Amino acid sequence: MDLTTQFQYYAGLAPDVELAIPSLADALCRRASITGSVNDVLRLLHLLNHEINGLVPSASSAAEKEDAQFPRKLVYAITEIIGLLRDADTLPDTEISRAHRHIAFAWSAVLAGDIDDVRAEIALDDATRL
Repeated sequence: MDLTTQFQYYAGLAPDVELAIPSLADALCRRASITGSVNDVLRLLHLLNHEINGLVPSASSAAEKEDAQFPRKLVYAITEIIGLLRDADTLPDTEISRAHRHIAFAWSAVLAGDIDDVRAEIALDDATRL
């Protein structure tokens, strides 16, 4: 299954798709744990980062990054995921607020194109907040 379809699934935009992990939209709606969904979205963003920006994004040239194109459905699905978390984020330092921060950070890293390990950068960002 391609990355766009998986992001659409987590955003609740692909009702016919079924994965072993609940969609983020469904988990939020049911007020269930979002940990598995968030971890998989971050995994997908890590994969997307390398698909778009190369094996070592920080080593890619600016010219290579300028040519990167994102399918509209992909951008919409990721924007919807961030929006779902933003709308559910009502308290500071909760599972939802951290998920919102992590996914928004990871998406920005993909767009910037110069972060080699998105998950490591998130961990570093979390460590500075302690």
